This record gives sequence, structure tokens and C-alpha cells, in this order.
Amino acid sequence: MLRLYIIIGVLLGFLALIIHELLHAIVYPKNANVYIGIAKPITFVALASYPLKKEKIYSYVSVTLHFRNNTIDFILDNAYNRYENT
Repeated sequence: MLRLYIIIGVLLGFLALIIHELLHAIVYPKNANVYIGIAKPITFVALASYPLKKEKIYSYVSVTLHFRNNTIDFILDNAYNRYENT
């Protein structure tokens, strides 16, 4: 059973890395070329040769931090509630 959880964790981590890089890519305008790929083994990157304005960077950081914190809170709250109800 533990092996199954390890495999699921690795697959979810892989998916999370791809989503993470997509979040980096969405802040660029439509006419910018953004490349998402693997630079080294298990190193995902989002590369773009387009300058960003400060306002765009700040809005991106704000949204991603909000999303990340709410997701972590949701997961931890559910895990805690399951543990308390057993």
C-alpha cells in the first residue's frame, strides 16, 4: 500500500510542477513567446524573452500566494478534521 502512495505522490508532484510553470507563463502577453520545458532532469522551467511591468509581477505574486496559501490551508484543515473524527 505504501508503494501505491509513493507512486501517487510522485505523479501528483509531477503534475504540480507543470501547473506551477504554467502559472509563470500566464503573466506574459499573448504575443510573447514562452517556452515551458525541462532544463535538466527533474528541473522544469518557463522561459520568456519579454519584459514584465512591475504591476504585472505584483498582481501575479499576489494571486499565486493567495492560491497557494488557500490550497495548503484546505488540505491541512481536511487532514486535521479526518484525524480528529477517527
